[in-house]
Amino acid sequence: MMNYVTKKMEEILSLEQTNAEKKRLIIDAIYEIMKDNEQLYSEAKETIANAWEQLKGDEVPGHINVQLDNEYRQALRNFNKHLERAEFQREGKQQKEELLKEIAELKETNDWKDITKVLYELKDDWEEAAYAGQDVDADLNRQFKDAFNEVFEAKEKYYDDLHANRRSAKEVKEELIKKAQEASGSTRWKETSKLMRELMDEWKAAGNAGREDNDLLWEQFNEARQIFFQNQDKYFDEMEVRQAESLKIKEELIKEAEAICDSEDFKETAAQMRELMDRWKKAGSAGRDKEDALWGQFQQAREKFYSRQNEYYEQKKGKFKDNLYDGIKRRNKQVSDLETINKDLETQIIEIRNQEPVMGNQEDRWEITNQRNQEITKLQGYIDENLKKIADLNEQLKEMNEKYKTLED
Repeated sequence: MMNYVTKKMEEILSLEQTNAEKKRLIIDAIYEIMKDNEQLYSEAKETIANAWEQLKGDEVPGHINVQLDNEYRQALRNFNKHLERAEFQREGKQQKEELLKEIAELKETNDWKDITKVLYELKDDWEEAAYAGQDVDADLNRQFKDAFNEVFEAKEKYYDDLHANRRSAKEVKEELIKKAQEASGSTRWKETSKLMRELMDEWKAAGNAGREDNDLLWEQFNEARQIFFQNQDKYFDEMEVRQAESLKIKEELIKEAEAICDSEDFKETAAQMRELMDRWKKAGSAGRDKEDALWGQFQQAREKFYSRQNEYYEQKKGKFKDNLYDGIKRRNKQVSDLETINKDLETQIIEIRNQEPVMGNQEDRWEITNQRNQEITKLQGYIDENLKKIADLNEQLKEMNEKYKTLED
């Protein structure tokens, strides 16, 4: 591939044409490589860049040179996106081909016990696999669907034959009762709830075992199910009680922390804060929906105290003022750097907006225009993010300057 790219650049450079015409040929070559050679290596960009550098000079008029440079940079950006998209699609194709191998192996199985679970796990993996490109995906999806249906139909036929020729509905239900009884003592609530639902689906599909046995079989099956669901209900009821107790304890600990966070007795209060943290750890969880908010309140009080404690000791050691001054300098530099970055980003946006109108057919014009708009949106997002950082830094600087002024007074 690199020999191809190198040869292509050498051919362009050797032509008896103007530098502007050669630059146009390099830009066209980039799009040609993107279209016909997906397996490009990143080194190709260096070869192209070296060829472009050899065409620099005063021969090309300024406005044409700017236009060509803009088109060249846009071609390189498209080139990079193409490489990323091709790599992503290759990974998706590879993932899906591996899944096709796995489902093909299922066609030869004689163990149908867990085949539905395996099939739907493969289906979940298929749906989560990366996009492989429209045409490739369409073909792979068709292959997977055909294989999935073939295995699923074979499984269905197996059980139909099994029920008809080898096992009665009674035997099927006795096996389901056994599975339900084995799982009735499980504490893996999510997985076992799913299993119980699957067993119920199989129970309904098993058919009627006859009046003589059907009610008795149902009583045994349902009893095993109810044992599990009652245990599950009891567990979550007890968990709610524990979480309520934990919530009450932690709310009290927050009040205690907030009550002492302004204390000037740093040594004694630090010991109290450690004791509060020990009690917090022993209190257990108050539930996912509350735990983060509780911890945020508790930690806010602790951080307030420890921040004041650290500030006190910094002042006591004579370092606080120097550290504050250094912090102000750092933040001023950060603001300056971010403002410079934003100016560069704004310049890039202006350059994109000032690019020449897109030539070619309507679909190409729409695609390139859309790419330009996306690039502008991305750059504007960076600018907005930097403005937020600048605002935050200025707010910090305001507070820090007030503290510094107080220290100087």
